[in-house]
Amino acid sequence: MVLTMFRRKLVLADLGTSNTDVSSGKEVHTFPTLIAYDDQGNQGIGESAQRQAGIAHLIWIKSRARISSEEENYPDAFSDFVRLTFEEKLRIKPDESVDLMMSEPTSMTDFARKQIIEQLQLVPQVERVYFLPEPVATAFGADLEGSYILLDMGDGNTSMQAFKGKVPVRVRSGTSVTFTAQQTFRAGRTMTFSTSEVLRNELDIHLDVSSSVSQNYMYTVELKHLLLSTQRRIKVIDENKKIITVDITTELQNKIVSCLFDHKWDSIPIHQVIRDVALTAKAMSTALLSTIYVTGKPFTSEAVYYIFSKRVNELLREEREAFEIQKIDVQRLPNCGHSVMAGMQKLGKKVQEESKRWIEL
Repeated sequence: MVLTMFRRKLVLADLGTSNTDVSSGKEVHTFPTLIAYDDQGNQGIGESAQRQAGIAHLIWIKSRARISSEEENYPDAFSDFVRLTFEEKLRIKPDESVDLMMSEPTSMTDFARKQIIEQLQLVPQVERVYFLPEPVATAFGADLEGSYILLDMGDGNTSMQAFKGKVPVRVRSGTSVTFTAQQTFRAGRTMTFSTSEVLRNELDIHLDVSSSVSQNYMYTVELKHLLLSTQRRIKVIDENKKIITVDITTELQNKIVSCLFDHKWDSIPIHQVIRDVALTAKAMSTALLSTIYVTGKPFTSEAVYYIFSKRVNELLREEREAFEIQKIDVQRLPNCGHSVMAGMQKLGKKVQEESKRWIEL
């Protein structure tokens, strides 16, 4: 059994919202993850498809196969995507065996993971699959040293990783639930809800995002990125399909980011989670609070990044004094597929040989 394991090829896959990267070595092949058609039949791929989500019928594209927003259509699209990728791009023969390591976005649900496993069982080449948290791969891809916290802001959930050197550290949350390597909460989703509230209260733009699977919700997710970006003016489509021009101010951005630190929302405020990580680290005699690395789409704007860094330092002043830390150094990491793939390449062989967490298919 051990000998056959070493003969298997290791294939890496980073499932992104806009694009998916796949590799079995140095060369990385990129595919659009989704495609959208508007009422006029215009096509959008990747990020442009996300921007159309509020007014378009979304269709997920997996290479030649496709799966629509209705589950009964093209149920085997993911397995077709994997099979075609292996045989056409990676030149893996139908009778070869591989181990597949997949980065796991912060928004990955148990249902989605189960669906992926069921689809992979239809691909004869794949014998085992391993789900690696994307922030862990990002940290290794950025080649970070020392002790630090990595905060990955997702569209729905946000993942908190504590590291001592190259080792993820066990973290205890404010709800007394212990997580290993990953601290996930709904700050990203909270930002989406607050974005719709800011649009309604400040600009009289009404978008109902009560359902997380609605087109309005997907559209607001993309709007959140645009409102927090470096752009100063964007066009917004309200629920009545009316186009409204919005001037983006730092004040507007500040109000959206501030929701991360507000107790009025259901999710745990982000500074409280960071504090819990710090207290856990202190109990382990590990000073992790000195550097916080932030990654994720919402932090593409310097204004937003400055607001976040300033607020973190303000709200954790007492913890800084208790830890005798002069300042919290908040740094930004690039969040892109190739960085994730680089991290998986560094971890892949070691995990393949030593880890017992592989899922046998």
